[in-house]
Amino acid sequence: MSFIDDFSSCMRKSGLPTPEKIVDSPDRVIELLDRLHAAWVKAGHNEKMTLAALAAIGAITGLDEAILRAAVDITVRHYLDTAAICLARVAGGAIWKAPRTYTVKPGDTLSGIAREVLGNADLWPKIAQANHLSNPNTITVGQVLVIPAT
Repeated sequence: MSFIDDFSSCMRKSGLPTPEKIVDSPDRVIELLDRLHAAWVKAGHNEKMTLAALAAIGAITGLDEAILRAAVDITVRHYLDTAAICLARVAGGAIWKAPRTYTVKPGDTLSGIAREVLGNADLWPKIAQANHLSNPNTITVGQVLVIPAT
């Protein structure tokens, strides 16, 4: 079986849908979970918020309509937790060995990236150190940064 078959099977066993067209590798699952988490935090981090509600306010895109219909009662928190467990079960140590990356977008700052990706703006020096940045104000749009484990 492939990664996506195994991951989807794990999610289905938990009664959750999987956007199979966009999560074809562990890295893509991590990207999706990062996007969902960031959108959830931006929308207020409400424990009872569902995936469908998050989509309805335009906070997430890229999930097909079938997923959203199936996710009408699934909380974002439950989906994130379960997907992370399935990812760890299926991908095992491979996901922890590969470094995470982030591509700089217009308006990004290291503290903003640290807040979005690591959950704490004060961790920006770790990103600077991991990328050998002597001046944290020199990041450029399109630059790919390594995100260190915290």
